Amino acid sequence: MGFGQISLNYHREDNVDLSTPYGVGAHNTFLLGVGILPHVEFVVQNAHKEINGEAWKTGSDLSYSAKIDGAWLIPETGFNLRLG
Repeated sequence: MGFGQISLNYHREDNVDLSTPYGVGAHNTFLLGVGILPHVEFVVQNAHKEINGEAWKTGSDLSYSAKIDGAWLIPETGFNLRLG
């Protein structure tokens, strides 16, 4: 993701696993990514789960990550990479 770009994603997964009581329900995941600096990306994710459709049995997981693009560290000339 480039500097100044913003990405917003939403994913819904319904009736994930009907064989276990804990698995029945819907998963809702939101992802927000921001290119905060050149070569630096920051992402926040919130995953929410409804268990058996009961509002009091819900869970939420908030996580974040940062990614640094190291391509600018590799010289454009004089660098060869070969796999075989």
